[in-house]
Amino acid sequence: MNGSKILIDTNIALYLFNGDEDLAAELQDKEAYVSFINELELLGYKGIKPHEVNWMELFL
Repeated sequence: MNGSKILIDTNIALYLFNGDEDLAAELQDKEAYVSFINELELLGYKGIKPHEVNWMELFL
Protein backbone atom coordinates (compact mmCIF):
# COMPACT_ATOMS: atom_id res chain seq x y z
CA MET A 1 0.00 0.00 0.00
CA ASN A 2 1.19 3.48 -0.84
CA GLY A 3 0.05 6.75 0.66
CA SER A 4 -0.76 7.71 4.19
CA LYS A 5 -4.56 7.89 3.98
CA ILE A 6 -6.96 4.99 3.63
CA LEU A 7 -10.72 4.43 3.72
CA ILE A 8 -11.67 1.46 5.89
CA ASP A 9 -14.75 -0.47 4.82
CA THR A 10 -16.91 -2.67 7.05
CA ASN A 11 -15.15 -5.93 6.19
CA ILE A 12 -11.71 -4.49 6.88
CA ALA A 13 -12.89 -3.19 10.26
CA LEU A 14 -14.32 -6.61 11.13
CA TYR A 15 -11.04 -8.30 10.19
CA LEU A 16 -9.25 -5.89 12.51
CA PHE A 17 -11.72 -6.55 15.33
CA ASN A 18 -11.08 -10.28 14.87
CA GLY A 19 -7.34 -9.77 15.36
CA ASP A 20 -5.88 -9.84 11.83
CA GLU A 21 -2.29 -8.90 12.71
CA ASP A 22 -1.08 -8.74 9.09
CA LEU A 23 -3.78 -6.23 8.23
CA ALA A 24 -3.05 -4.23 11.37
CA ALA A 25 0.62 -4.06 10.37
CA GLU A 26 -0.33 -2.83 6.87
CA LEU A 27 -2.45 -0.06 8.39
CA GLN A 28 0.22 1.03 10.87
CA ASP A 29 1.02 4.73 10.49
CA LYS A 30 -1.89 5.26 8.09
CA GLU A 31 -4.55 7.92 8.51
CA ALA A 32 -7.71 5.77 8.45
CA TYR A 33 -11.21 6.98 7.66
CA VAL A 34 -14.60 5.27 7.97
CA SER A 35 -17.69 6.39 6.07
CA PHE A 36 -20.99 7.11 7.76
CA ILE A 37 -22.53 4.08 6.00
CA ASN A 38 -19.79 1.86 7.40
CA GLU A 39 -20.45 3.26 10.87
CA LEU A 40 -24.11 2.29 10.52
CA GLU A 41 -23.19 -1.18 9.27
CA LEU A 42 -20.77 -1.78 12.12
CA LEU A 43 -23.06 -0.54 14.89
CA GLY A 44 -26.06 -2.33 13.36
CA TYR A 45 -24.21 -5.64 12.97
CA LYS A 46 -26.56 -8.50 13.87
CA GLY A 47 -25.65 -10.16 17.16
CA ILE A 48 -23.37 -7.37 18.36
CA LYS A 49 -22.78 -7.50 22.12
CA PRO A 50 -22.83 -4.41 24.36
CA HIS A 51 -19.07 -4.55 25.04
CA GLU A 52 -18.46 -4.78 21.29
CA VAL A 53 -20.55 -1.65 20.72
CA ASN A 54 -18.31 0.22 23.18
CA TRP A 55 -15.20 -1.05 21.44
CA MET A 56 -16.53 -0.08 18.00
CA GLU A 57 -17.49 3.37 19.22
CA LEU A 58 -13.93 3.87 20.46
CA PHE A 59 -12.62 2.70 17.09
CA LEU A 60 -14.92 5.04 15.19
